[in-house]
Amino acid sequence: GLSAENGFIRQVTPFTRELDQVSEALFALTTNGGDEYCGYVIQTAIRQLAWSHNPQDIKTIFIAGNEPFTQGPVPYQKAIAAARAMGITVNTIHAGNNEETGWRDGAILAGGDYMNIDQNHVVAHVNAPQDKRLAELNAKLNDTYIPFGMEGREKKARQQEQDQKSAAISQGLLARRAASKASSMYENSTWDLVDALVQGKVNLADVPAEKLPQEMAKMSKDEQKAYVAKKKQERARIKEEIGKLSKAREDYVANELAASPAPAVSTVQDAMTKAIRKEAKKKHYEFEAK
Repeated sequence: GLSAENGFIRQVTPFTRELDQVSEALFALTTNGGDEYCGYVIQTAIRQLAWSHNPQDIKTIFIAGNEPFTQGPVPYQKAIAAARAMGITVNTIHAGNNEETGWRDGAILAGGDYMNIDQNHVVAHVNAPQDKRLAELNAKLNDTYIPFGMEGREKKARQQEQDQKSAAISQGLLARRAASKASSMYENSTWDLVDALVQGKVNLADVPAEKLPQEMAKMSKDEQKAYVAKKKQERARIKEEIGKLSKAREDYVANELAASPAPAVSTVQDAMTKAIRKEAKKKHYEFEAK
C-alpha cells in the first residue's frame, strides 16, 4: 500500500532510545507482500537516518526479505558502497528456501553477514518457573516511573500497552521484555522524572506543578525530592532482582531447548545477535561471560 515513487518505503521510527516506541511500531507492522527495493531502502536509510559520527559506535543495517535482492531502480552495489563509506555494515537475511538471488552477494560486498531463515517457522516461547515472579516485578517496575511534561502520561500508558501486547503472546515474551526494561538500554529521560534527573535533563526545582503527576503537584519541593529518590531506590532494587531471575530463566530455557528433539531453526533474532556480536568484537567491545 506504499507509494512506488518513494520505493515502497516508509520510516516506521527514527533512531531512538525509547524502546517502547520501537515496540509499538513493530507490533503495528503489516505487509501485503510485493516488490522489495533493497538498494533503494539501503540508500534511503543512510541518507535519512541520523547516524553517529563516532567510529567506535556500531553502525549496521539489517535487511530481510524474500524477493530478489536486485529489484528496484537503485543498484544495490551503489547503495552498499555508500554505506561502507560511512562505516555502516549491511547484513542480509533471506527468508525462504536457499535459492536466493543476490542476498549472499550483497552481504559479501557489504562486509556483513548473510543468513537464510524460514519465515514460516513459529518461534517457540518457552515458559519458565521464573515467569510469574518476573511479571509481578515488571508491574512493580512500572510503578517507579514518574511521568512529567506534555507527553508523560501518554508515554507511561504506552509502556503498559507494550507489556500487555507481549503478555498476549506469551508470559515468556513478557519475561524477556522485563529483562530488557531492567537493562541500561531502557532509558526514558524525555518523560520519566527519575531517568531525567539521573541524566541531568531537568532540575526538579524548575518543573512547574502542572507538569507533574497529581500526587506530586501538592507536595513541597523537599517532599518531591524525597519522593523521586524513593522511586529511584525502588527501581534499582527491582532491576537487581529482575536481573538475577532473568539469568536463572536463561539457564532454564537453554536447558529446555537443549533437551528438545526439535531441530534448531535460525530466526531473525539469531541473525541479528550473531552479526552485532561480530561487529562489536571488531571494535573491541567486551561481553560478559554467561
